[in-house]
Amino acid sequence: MDMDLIETITNWVKWERELDLKNPPLFVLETLEKHEQTVKNLELALDLLTTLGKFEKYPDSKVYIPLHPAKNQIGFFGLLK
Repeated sequence: MDMDLIETITNWVKWERELDLKNPPLFVLETLEKHEQTVKNLELALDLLTTLGKFEKYPDSKVYIPLHPAKNQIGFFGLLK
């Protein structure tokens, strides 16, 4: 998983309780574009983190919820611990 995707996810989690890929904030889209990533890549990263038990995904949607919000301690290792 690309560190740019992790950085994007962790910054997004700091601001919102739910990550809705159908309507991502502008800063998420700008960050993805800056790092030459796509929303599809972000979705794959979130699917992996969901499989690892870090997020829950609403059925038949593109909305992800962190299972263990780490508040200010979120980061690469915060997501993976």
